[in-house]
Amino acid sequence: TWVEALRTCLNLLGGRARTAIDKQYREKLPIDAIAESLGMQPSGVKTLLGRSKAKLRACVERRVATE
Repeated sequence: TWVEALRTCLNLLGGRARTAIDKQYREKLPIDAIAESLGMQPSGVKTLLGRSKAKLRACVERRVATE
């Protein structure tokens, strides 16, 4: 299922990417707070989140397609 695939893909995502995703969606922090906690500029966090979401989307789609 999509949920299982997402969980697996989240576990494969590492480093600042996983931290940023967790802070945005689990902790519901604004971009500025995420940037401060990661020592990044807000624009860098936006880029990181965009790339991370694209990786997650591709991973989930691959996993669901092979089920």
